[in-house]
Amino acid sequence: MFPARGVDWPAALGAAIGLIMLAVYVSIMRQQGDPPLVWVLVLIALGVLGTGYGSVRRALHRGVVLLVSAALLGSVGLLAILTIGVPILLAALLCALAATRMIARRTDPASVP
Repeated sequence: MFPARGVDWPAALGAAIGLIMLAVYVSIMRQQGDPPLVWVLVLIALGVLGTGYGSVRRALHRGVVLLVSAALLGSVGLLAILTIGVPILLAALLCALAATRMIARRTDPASVP
């Protein structure tokens, strides 16, 4: 298990929600008899992978990766707002929250050891 100090829990939760919604999307599309759209799968998968990477506090460039992941997940969430979009938007929000918290810590002089 990861040490508690090494994991950014909002980002990890966002990655978990995104992964669950990826599976839900594939399941819904198969139930309707349609193949899942490749571009939707790619956007969600890249967002989940980036959020998972960014959940590790020691990851290089994690702020940028988290912001890009939030944009990817947020765009899919907005496009799918009437179906599965709300949980995907929640994942994007958690990802953006993790990125802004990390940026705030770096710019706060009191947080530097």
